[in-house]
Amino acid sequence: VPTEQILITDEKPVMTVNSHNITLSDFRSLRNISSDGRLMGDLEFAKKAIDFFKSCVAYYDTAINMGYFTDSGEIADYLGSHTLYSNNTLAASDVKFADYALGNIWCVNSLSYYVANSVNQTYTAEQLAKIYNDEYICAQHILILTTDLASGTPYDDAKKAEARKRAEEVLSKVNKGENFTELVAQYGEDPGANSNPNGYIFTKGDMVSEFENAVLSLKAGETSGIVESVYGYHIIKRMPLPDFNDTAADKVRQKLCINEYNKQNEAITNSAKCEIYMSAEEIAELIK
Repeated sequence: VPTEQILITDEKPVMTVNSHNITLSDFRSLRNISSDGRLMGDLEFAKKAIDFFKSCVAYYDTAINMGYFTDSGEIADYLGSHTLYSNNTLAASDVKFADYALGNIWCVNSLSYYVANSVNQTYTAEQLAKIYNDEYICAQHILILTTDLASGTPYDDAKKAEARKRAEEVLSKVNKGENFTELVAQYGEDPGANSNPNGYIFTKGDMVSEFENAVLSLKAGETSGIVESVYGYHIIKRMPLPDFNDTAADKVRQKLCINEYNKQNEAITNSAKCEIYMSAEEIAELIK
């Protein structure tokens, strides 16, 4: 590609979010400051960057439109006064892009604070207790992995067959009445089990559907057969839900905050008017 064409293409809008033009230079700036972006393939990065810019600019406009700041310079000044952001590599990148990203960071933080404050003011201890007792469940499980957790790579057929055989052997021990907690410690391969020795306390959507549905089909004290999920083979025991306490209240509040944050985030992102002038494949080719 001739040099002149590269220079022209770099500043040509790739997409427009509200009234903001996003160029190839902005895509390159994002990749330069993102360690994850540099590790991604070109097409994967292009797809994720499109979503990022839509969300990023939507939050930037929200910060301005709601009067958090009067202009982008104030956003940068505000964040620059905080140690967390003062040495941010964004400061050395394209000024327009830095404003978008810093505005996005500020608004995300503000929304998180708003949501937490709203949940704390809205829900009484009695309401939190009712949500906990009505919607939360507890379960232990023995997980025999069929996926490498570090890479996300599924085991090959031979290794998966070995895992199935081990799961069947453990299930036989469970059915003979051996202590379930001891079997979790002896055979379980879930790295999170040590942090949850009495089982996981969770609500709808927290776990993979196969695990959740299996627990819901059990009564407290009952055990499942072998349940397969993307992670591996589970043998599950539903446990009685522990009594409501301060730790349980914090767990419920955290989930309420996550749900409300996601709802607000979706509303903000969907409010953006986005036009994309190039496919992700075309963008990937031009940012190589």
